[in-house]
Amino acid sequence: MNRKWWFLFILIILNIVAVYIGLYLDNDIFMRRFKEFVYVVDIISIPFIVVFFII
Repeated sequence: MNRKWWFLFILIILNIVAVYIGLYLDNDIFMRRFKEFVYVVDIISIPFIVVFFII
Protein backbone atom coordinates (compact mmCIF):
# COMPACT_ATOMS: atom_id res chain seq x y z
CA MET A 1 0.00 0.00 0.00
CA ASN A 2 0.96 3.59 -0.46
CA ARG A 3 2.55 5.46 2.45
CA LYS A 4 -0.37 7.89 2.37
CA TRP A 5 -2.88 5.10 3.02
CA TRP A 6 -0.80 3.63 5.85
CA PHE A 7 -0.75 7.03 7.56
CA LEU A 8 -4.51 7.39 7.14
CA PHE A 9 -5.13 3.85 8.44
CA ILE A 10 -2.95 4.39 11.52
CA LEU A 11 -4.61 7.75 12.21
CA ILE A 12 -8.10 6.23 12.10
CA ILE A 13 -7.09 3.27 14.31
CA LEU A 14 -5.51 5.60 16.89
CA ASN A 15 -8.62 7.78 16.94
CA ILE A 16 -10.91 4.77 17.47
CA VAL A 17 -8.72 3.37 20.26
CA ALA A 18 -8.48 6.75 21.99
CA VAL A 19 -12.25 7.29 21.85
CA TYR A 20 -12.95 3.83 23.30
CA ILE A 21 -10.42 4.40 26.10
CA GLY A 22 -12.11 7.73 26.85
CA LEU A 23 -15.57 6.11 26.90
CA TYR A 24 -14.60 3.25 29.20
CA LEU A 25 -12.73 5.46 31.68
CA ASP A 26 -15.12 8.41 31.61
CA ASN A 27 -15.23 8.90 35.41
CA ASP A 28 -11.56 9.71 35.76
CA ILE A 29 -10.58 13.37 35.62
CA PHE A 30 -7.46 12.54 33.64
CA MET A 31 -9.50 10.70 31.03
CA ARG A 32 -11.84 13.69 30.68
CA ARG A 33 -8.82 15.83 29.83
CA PHE A 34 -7.62 13.06 27.50
CA LYS A 35 -10.99 13.09 25.70
CA GLU A 36 -10.69 16.86 25.23
CA PHE A 37 -7.25 16.24 23.73
CA VAL A 38 -8.72 13.57 21.43
CA TYR A 39 -11.38 16.01 20.21
CA VAL A 40 -8.70 18.60 19.44
CA VAL A 41 -6.65 15.97 17.58
CA ASP A 42 -9.76 15.00 15.58
CA ILE A 43 -10.39 18.63 14.63
CA ILE A 44 -6.77 18.97 13.53
CA SER A 45 -6.69 15.63 11.69
CA ILE A 46 -9.91 16.12 9.67
CA PRO A 47 -8.29 18.61 7.22
CA PHE A 48 -5.37 16.21 6.76
CA ILE A 49 -7.77 13.37 5.91
CA VAL A 50 -9.62 15.59 3.43
CA VAL A 51 -6.33 16.63 1.81
CA PHE A 52 -5.22 12.99 1.55
CA PHE A 53 -8.46 12.05 -0.20
CA ILE A 54 -8.08 14.96 -2.62
CA ILE A 55 -4.46 14.01 -3.38
